[in-house]
Amino acid sequence: MIPTLIDEAGRIIKAQASRGIDMKNGNLKDKMRSMISLIIPLLVSSFQKAEDLAYAMDSRGYSPHGKRTRYKQVHFRFVDYIIFMIGLGAGILMICYPYIPVLHNIHLPYIETLIGL
Repeated sequence: MIPTLIDEAGRIIKAQASRGIDMKNGNLKDKMRSMISLIIPLLVSSFQKAEDLAYAMDSRGYSPHGKRTRYKQVHFRFVDYIIFMIGLGAGILMICYPYIPVLHNIHLPYIETLIGL
């Protein structure tokens, strides 16, 4: 909420400046009066945004005391490790291909065009 409040305060300051309220110059009493013209609209706006957020959370069924669940728990299985190892091996093969002469017997045209062989 803090970045939103900062943006809103900037917008209110510009709006009040266009109405002729000077927030930078004057004595302490004038500055306090101009700050009140910033604080009151900022509070009204922040309460409105908080109320809109509360309505949105309520309409989506949010419960702060509800148990957090997932539809399906995802766990790594043996197949996932095998696929990871195949991908890791392919990556290592692509990195080592230009430096190991034995691998030049394996014809990989796409990799050869990438590395300029």
